[in-house]
Amino acid sequence: MIELKDKVKCDVPIINNIDDLKPLLRDIYVMEDFISISKRYKELHTEIKNIVKGCFRLKKCREYPVTIKFYHKDKDEYKVQLRHFLIYLDLWFPLCEIPDAHVMDKSYLLDPEDIPNISDYINEKLIKVLKEYEIKSIIINYSISVVMNELRSISIDFSDILALSFDATTFIDMYNDKKYRDIMESDFNDCTQPVEIEEKQAKLQSKLISTLKSEKDNPIGIILRSGTGIKHKQLSEFMIAIGLKPTIMGEVIPKPINTSTLIGGLRNPSDYYIDACGGTKSLIMNKKMMGNAGYFGKTVLEMAQTLKVTKKVSNCGSIHYVKYFIKDSRYLKKLNGKYYVLDPDDEEEDLKYLDYQRDTDLVGKYIYARSPITCACGENHVCPTCIGGIINLNWDIADGFAGFESEEVNKVVNQSILSAKHLLTTKSENIEFNTNFYKYFTFSNGDINPILDGVENINDYVIVVNMDDISKVENMDADSLYNTYISSGKFLVRNTKTGDEEEIKIINNKEIYIMSETLEMLYSNNGIIKFKDLDEDSPLFEVIIMNNELTKPLYELMDLLDKNSDNDPEFQTIDQYANKFLEILINANIGASMIAGELILNRLVKKPDNVMRRPNFSKYKMPKYKLYTVTKVLENNPSITIGLGFENIKRQLLSPNLKERTGTSYMDAFYREELNTSILKKYQDDNIELD
Repeated sequence: MIELKDKVKCDVPIINNIDDLKPLLRDIYVMEDFISISKRYKELHTEIKNIVKGCFRLKKCREYPVTIKFYHKDKDEYKVQLRHFLIYLDLWFPLCEIPDAHVMDKSYLLDPEDIPNISDYINEKLIKVLKEYEIKSIIINYSISVVMNELRSISIDFSDILALSFDATTFIDMYNDKKYRDIMESDFNDCTQPVEIEEKQAKLQSKLISTLKSEKDNPIGIILRSGTGIKHKQLSEFMIAIGLKPTIMGEVIPKPINTSTLIGGLRNPSDYYIDACGGTKSLIMNKKMMGNAGYFGKTVLEMAQTLKVTKKVSNCGSIHYVKYFIKDSRYLKKLNGKYYVLDPDDEEEDLKYLDYQRDTDLVGKYIYARSPITCACGENHVCPTCIGGIINLNWDIADGFAGFESEEVNKVVNQSILSAKHLLTTKSENIEFNTNFYKYFTFSNGDINPILDGVENINDYVIVVNMDDISKVENMDADSLYNTYISSGKFLVRNTKTGDEEEIKIINNKEIYIMSETLEMLYSNNGIIKFKDLDEDSPLFEVIIMNNELTKPLYELMDLLDKNSDNDPEFQTIDQYANKFLEILINANIGASMIAGELILNRLVKKPDNVMRRPNFSKYKMPKYKLYTVTKVLENNPSITIGLGFENIKRQLLSPNLKERTGTSYMDAFYREELNTSILKKYQDDNIELD
């Protein structure tokens, strides 16, 4: 048995050089000796952590090569840095649960630069392997929690040693470096549209982040490499430029704030006004929308908790698949662990298991997946096969699995809508004109200006606007010269000598708003303006640029689940709903897998003539169905306790279906699983009016 050295068993040793370090380390560490007994493994972990603490200030010591091999029979030995060895020991603790299984190989030597993507390593190298050896979920959960705690503790254990602090001098030093100064002094004068400004700022931000990460001793770079602690957008506003801001109405203010918080700040009244608009938007939107988002999350959770994973059958045998189109690797990853076929009409084709790392050939193809949406397990249960491989990690919460997965969606919706970062990030639409436009006009920051120099015989040209196309914004004063627009989004340029006319229009079919001075000229000359009367620096028209803000997919999700779409041909089938849900998960950067969406949609699929009953998907023929809203399903839930816990109590009590509501509630400390509703039915039988 290997004995630990007493001097590092409990205390941090004093290490001043390599000579102090070498006696504390073994010639070779064979992991088999430690994984076999968890107590011995923990002692080794403590020993190495104390050694690293003792020598971390010394680069040669913390990067000193340590020799390891996995098993005594292995021929291969590996040299790893001492500090990396500590990270490996943090990661490998769960393998103590399978000491006799020789599963470790070179692939277990994770590159520390991949720590921000640690979840893939944990899922594939730890959880999946432990499941294959039938380790209980509760043990897996405990051991993984130990791993995560140890990784998080690195910043605490080494915070004083790492000296990860920065101040104004850090940024002054970076500004004095040309590669940073070129980024920090960039402006957007060469950009004509907000979308171009956003693209340029995104490129500068990406360049800044990659440059900082490449410098190992830069404290900002160290924090960025950890994957947390600094939000990229805020760093961009601090060092590059504050950029564009949105309005409360969902528009983009086309004038950017060219200065950063660090250099220049808010320099003039327009900068203060634009910045204040953004701040006001955050306050109002959080006040107005956060309640809706929180309420939406609560109702979806209430609905999802009625669905349980059955423990009676492993495969319901449903032949009704959900058809998915895999656009790219992101779609593939969201469907990881699903069982699928490529040809649903081929009765001899066996179910395949989707592994997103292996099955990259599925990108660009359709698959037909088993799904909880069409599971044949009855009203309130779903089978493991329809769920897929993810259920192997969650058997301990089978009754609450659907509720747990719905929360993976709800928490992102709530936090993202609450986040000012998402509310104040602009994603402008691109405004496109036809080719004739660029002969006579320029477009910059939302304004349309005439070109007077460079156009031959410009005095022969006039602008012609059809006065019937001029409309007023409904909520404006009828006599106002502001907020008046060309509803058709087009006008003409006419050569008065030849009579030739060229149409000027926006390809996007957007309105063209008319400046007050331009409108006066149009009214005074029956819709005609001479080019010779114009000033090249004075805009004639403007175009409102809308913002496809980052919270838009989240609102789309809320609409998808709780908006009546009976008359919308795009949302009538299960396949349409499922693919739209998948697209929203990806566009909204929601980390949940598609199984979460399918479990939620399972609750919405009901019989066309009975909102309380699911169709029978156990038959060969596809049953008739209808996708209801979350509100409709909760208000008409078979369980009276769930329904009354929602809203519209009076309407529920007066509803003709009250007598049919005999379903049981999910287990909850505040609800009885079954409720005697006879006293409520008595009021209906006696025609007694409820107040």
